[in-house]
Amino acid sequence: MKKILLALAVVALGFTANAQFSLHVGYANSMLHSTYEAYGASDSETDNFSGFYLGGTYYYNIQNHFGLECGINAIFTTGDETNKLALNIPIEASYRIPLNSDLSLTVLAGPSIDFGLLWKDTEDDVSLYDSDGLDAKRFNIMLQAGLRLNYNQWGLNLTYQYGLLNLVDFDYAQVNVKVKESRLLVGLSYAF
Repeated sequence: MKKILLALAVVALGFTANAQFSLHVGYANSMLHSTYEAYGASDSETDNFSGFYLGGTYYYNIQNHFGLECGINAIFTTGDETNKLALNIPIEASYRIPLNSDLSLTVLAGPSIDFGLLWKDTEDDVSLYDSDGLDAKRFNIMLQAGLRLNYNQWGLNLTYQYGLLNLVDFDYAQVNVKVKESRLLVGLSYAF
């Protein structure tokens, strides 16, 4: 039993020797893309919500400049009459391109899991996740791509996320409503 625990400790130290943790904060712009079909006619619109995000990322260097980044973000956005808070868990492959001894560019891509904690209509004081609201879905899978300009431990981040699932899928009689979400995140990060 002691040998197994020792072996696990050595493996864990090997993983953390090549790992780096970073904190990040920034601006979040969430876009809800709605399509409506009713009685043979159709329409679409996009609503923008602004806010901020705060999170942490764990980077593991796999080989040379290639690595894997896993993190968690709290994203809060607000619009005309709604507030939304979501937990976002990205899992990205990253490739770091050194530009000089202090400066590098990182290209990131991968999926993320999104879980809605709060989506509230502030005018009617109702949760849009409840059946009294839109009966929206809390779970979403997003594809994301991003760039990060690294200077020593600091990073300037730009990420675009595209939701694959419908947050609202209302289909009754001859009325059909679908809502998908995408996001643009711009922020700063600091690696420890």
